[in-house]
Amino acid sequence: MVWVSSARPVVATVALLLGAHALSGCAKSCTAVGAEDGVALTAVGFPADAALSVKVCRGTTCASTQLDLTQSDAGFVALRLTSTTAQALRVSVRTAAGPPVLEGAAISVVPVKIQPNGPDCDPTAYQAGIRVSPTGVVSSAPSTAPS
Repeated sequence: MVWVSSARPVVATVALLLGAHALSGCAKSCTAVGAEDGVALTAVGFPADAALSVKVCRGTTCASTQLDLTQSDAGFVALRLTSTTAQALRVSVRTAAGPPVLEGAAISVVPVKIQPNGPDCDPTAYQAGIRVSPTGVVSSAPSTAPS
């Protein structure tokens, strides 16, 4: 009977210590920084006042964005990329004042795995980068997204 009454404080102390350990930051906590799959675009060699419409396709799925070069030479197209293996894209670029610059130009990109909140936290996204120019050259560029 004396053993039972002296064991209760020990059990309570152990339970309190285990609870404090769980709340002390030893448990995994994640920040809430977002990320999405897609392609970072950089336009090079166009007039500084050009307005571009850029469409990027992977298979039958396409996404588009507008680039106003008076504001920035960079943009982003949200497009599902699935891994860090090479993926085939098609790129079309049009200007407001002329014929298409590129029409379905093929390029292979190797996306970078992005985990802005750490490897054990969501989200995980895959991003690639490309450069487009008025000569129709499309080249792969590393993504500038944070890892």
